[in-house]
Amino acid sequence: MSTHDPRESARGDQLAAGAALFGLDSDEQAELDSLDLPDDLGLELELLAASVAVAAYEARAEQAEALPASLVAKILGPRRAAPEPRPAPLRSEQRPTPLRGRPASSTAAWLVAAAAVVLAVVSWARKPAEIVAVAPPAPASADAAPVVTAAPVVTGASQREALLALPGTARVDWKTTKDEAAAKASGDVVWHAGVQKGVMRFDGLASNDPKRFQYQLWIFDETRGDEPPVDGGVFDVGPSGELLVPFAAKLPVGKAKLFAVTVEKPGGVVVSKRERIVVTATPPAT
Repeated sequence: MSTHDPRESARGDQLAAGAALFGLDSDEQAELDSLDLPDDLGLELELLAASVAVAAYEARAEQAEALPASLVAKILGPRRAAPEPRPAPLRSEQRPTPLRGRPASSTAAWLVAAAAVVLAVVSWARKPAEIVAVAPPAPASADAAPVVTAAPVVTGASQREALLALPGTARVDWKTTKDEAAAKASGDVVWHAGVQKGVMRFDGLASNDPKRFQYQLWIFDETRGDEPPVDGGVFDVGPSGELLVPFAAKLPVGKAKLFAVTVEKPGGVVVSKRERIVVTATPPAT
């Protein structure tokens, strides 16, 4: 019974794997020939190389492109013919059988080497943007229809309903002024001091040309004394129909005592001259 130096066996495994997967130069081949390796090792490694090639081609088939001939030759070795650009995947019974007659540690080394080659080839085959980590899907039957969950659409109406459902929300009707833009206007404003958000509703407010002027909301805060009102943002009005405008206070509002909409230059202003006030709304005293 002969014994083998573990270092010699490991070097032989390395050279044999290189011979099957990539080929060796003359010095490496001579070193491999000088080692005492099992007779069936070459066959086992060629089967392994075929497994690597199959895995690589299945990944590449998604891109509908063939591997370069030079890379195919390195993977399959000079003694094998190049496969078709997009071969059909092998059935399970056609796949190479596991390596036999090798120690567990040596078989693990083959698997590690194969995994490294598969990773390198698949990384080349796929575009960089497509190499992403994806969680495995939940098991499902073959005929089950895919489940598509749509994200909820947030609209002015849904925000208004949500605010009205909260305790403490104030709803106040608009009062029109003599400004021509408010001649047919009606609607209301809802406001919740806790979330510092609200929604304005308009019907009949005159449409505007955003290049000429825009509407701007102002929130008068009782806790700010003589300071200017808080900006609620600018908005536009279309030709017709009901308009819902969600808004949020640009600064914290302690207690809203008045909402007012003015006509301002495009983009709005920091401090309004209040030359054109179209509608106002006064929350009830609490």
